[in-house]
Amino acid sequence: KTWIKTNKSFSLIKTLNYKSHLKLKEGKTQGAYDLHSYELIDSGKTKHLLDASKACLWADFDNYGRLVLARGSILYFYQNMTGFIEDKPMLSIDLKLLIEA
Repeated sequence: KTWIKTNKSFSLIKTLNYKSHLKLKEGKTQGAYDLHSYELIDSGKTKHLLDASKACLWADFDNYGRLVLARGSILYFYQNMTGFIEDKPMLSIDLKLLIEA
């Protein structure tokens, strides 16, 4: 099953992987969020895998059309495709630091 969401700059493709209900990522067993894989497609129809450099546990657009990624305990916010490609999020929040504070 595949879902596609689009904002002004790119499309987010979320695919449910039925065959691997639990699998290992970076040596850790993941649950429900790990059942999905994520890709971005830019305006030139180029695909970018969100798991390419680090495991992406969840991705979606927020109410402002920004791409939000969860990698480990950190949420990354990207305003546009350039920020994502250059790995320069406009904002990142480490939830672990908030929980331990």
